[in-house]
Amino acid sequence: MSNKGSKGQVLNLLLDYPNASYKKIGSIVYCSKQWVHQIAKEAGLTRMRRPPHYREDVTVDKVLELYHQDLLVNDIAQTLNCNLSTVRSRLREARISKSECQSRSMRLAWRGNTHYRDDVTVERVLNLYHNDDLPIKEMAKTLGCDQVTVRRRLRDTGISPGECFSRGAAIRWRRKKARMTREGSRGRAVAARVVHNH
Repeated sequence: MSNKGSKGQVLNLLLDYPNASYKKIGSIVYCSKQWVHQIAKEAGLTRMRRPPHYREDVTVDKVLELYHQDLLVNDIAQTLNCNLSTVRSRLREARISKSECQSRSMRLAWRGNTHYRDDVTVERVLNLYHNDDLPIKEMAKTLGCDQVTVRRRLRDTGISPGECFSRGAAIRWRRKKARMTREGSRGRAVAARVVHNH
């Protein structure tokens, strides 16, 4: 295919359609994808290459949220229903190196296995999980242990990381809704007093 598309046309399409492939843009202005790539490179608009089956739903933010909750890479992959390579790729995008992940995994395994907490029983964890409506972080604080220990006990009973994640999101939503309702009630009460005083 010849290079018929003008630089201006190609640049406009690159800016207007950031997710369109070079091949697609080339087909619109009747030029080769190599020509589009050359123009993009000269303008500093080159794009990060992504594989055909790139998981758009597994974002860096989602992976980091679980990473900072002390989940192992395997658990993050199970929670987000994706491959280990996808999790590792997002961590690399967040500038977290492979060696950092490995040392962190060893540290979490050491905390969870070597110092086994006999006092944090499955029964105590399940009681908080089912009756107190607490997220994992607050359960760990209540029991005086780390989140890894709580997650291990739950996993021992067949409760998956994905189920824990969904439950945590539901708890956060319910609390936010209750807070908004309380704030709305206070606002209506203040408005009623103002009207009454006038």
